[in-house]
Amino acid sequence: MGSFFGVCPKGAKPRLFLLICCLVSILIGLVSTVFLYFPHNEHLQTFGITAEEEDISSEKFKINEEDSLLMSTVTNSEIGSSNSPIELQSEKLKKIRTSSHQNEKEIISWNLTNNFQASNFSNVIENRLIHFDFKGSPPKLSYLKETIRLAKIAGITGILLEWEDTFPWTENLANLTLTRGGYSLTDVKELIQFVESEGLEVIPLVQSFGHTEFILKGTDFAHLREVEGEPQSFCPSRIETIELIEEMIEQIITVHQNSRYIHIGCDEVFNLRLCPLCTEKSENGDELFLRHVSNVAQIVRKFGKIPLLWDDMLRSIPEKQLYDSKLGSLVEIMIWVYAEEIDRYVGFDSWEKYSKVFPTIWVAGSYKGTSGETTQIPIFSRHVNNIERWIEVIIRESSRWGKGLGGFVLTGWSSSRSDYSEYKYWTNYSKSYLSYIYSSFSYKSKR
Repeated sequence: MGSFFGVCPKGAKPRLFLLICCLVSILIGLVSTVFLYFPHNEHLQTFGITAEEEDISSEKFKINEEDSLLMSTVTNSEIGSSNSPIELQSEKLKKIRTSSHQNEKEIISWNLTNNFQASNFSNVIENRLIHFDFKGSPPKLSYLKETIRLAKIAGITGILLEWEDTFPWTENLANLTLTRGGYSLTDVKELIQFVESEGLEVIPLVQSFGHTEFILKGTDFAHLREVEGEPQSFCPSRIETIELIEEMIEQIITVHQNSRYIHIGCDEVFNLRLCPLCTEKSENGDELFLRHVSNVAQIVRKFGKIPLLWDDMLRSIPEKQLYDSKLGSLVEIMIWVYAEEIDRYVGFDSWEKYSKVFPTIWVAGSYKGTSGETTQIPIFSRHVNNIERWIEVIIRESSRWGKGLGGFVLTGWSSSRSDYSEYKYWTNYSKSYLSYIYSSFSYKSKR
């Protein structure tokens, strides 16, 4: 602290100077957030700059916005010294563009000392997805595109998109879309087209049981809540619930026509079999859950897609009951654990049960958003350890499935406000997708 006050201007009071510095830091953070997340032209106009003026400025230095994001991942020491900052930037850009065309079977691993390491990625898992959770503060398309390009270099083969209220819902669902900050239909089609043009698979996620706050928080569908006053989950015993879910799936599929899979969520259904209607129509929560998931899966199958399902609600269901439900012929499950102790959450009994019910499985770790809602910067070591541990578990358990594993997903979760009374909100979190891709893949091949 003494070294800090050593820079205090002569005559200024140290405490006042410290306060001013803190306020300036906060202001810089807010400005950075606006530039990162707000639509491009909108944030330029906010600061009195036209898009044309910025284009002229960018042209002057021959560096665009997406290139500057890439260059931030290369340290000066990697390219040697240059005579000027412009030459330095040019060398950085040249290095990045060259590395982008390297063999895609190599991954660029980003370790905590900001160095690139190239290593052969053993094709243990054919499908390697990265997940984007758009709720709270959806990034700009330009930012997403550059992140996806980097993810592809890192070995990613597909994208799992969780749109929620950023999707341009229409007709009876129009009120589910954010009044400000969501994506237009043109935006959605552009992003999907871009991902597919990169040779990556697109899988949309539609919440169909739990985590339905964005659907049930308003008055339009409040009557479909399992518990009055809590929009966390649907009442699965109402015919209107399944009709609403079918309409959502149909609108999603209309835009994601080339997707082979549709993820139907169904994790963490905390409010289950609590309303009088559900109590009357089912003997226990497991029965109710399996029946609803089967109904939703059949809707997805009707559209010619394969439903994916989070596994956590299945872990406590007895093997015979799960087998008799015939869910194994309808869905492919995605086993998720975001902690280092995977066996603590998915034990021997679960692996044995799943191997007898499901022809194949997917697994999921995380690269951000699973260290508590107040965490602004991911704990890199924890996410890296989670991925490394998952690789070990996959090698140990994959022999149970003759068909092999369906895929591996890196999930990245965002937060949303707990204010369910209105749709007009815009929550900004200082979380970047870009820098964490490399951290999540900073592990050695196990083959």
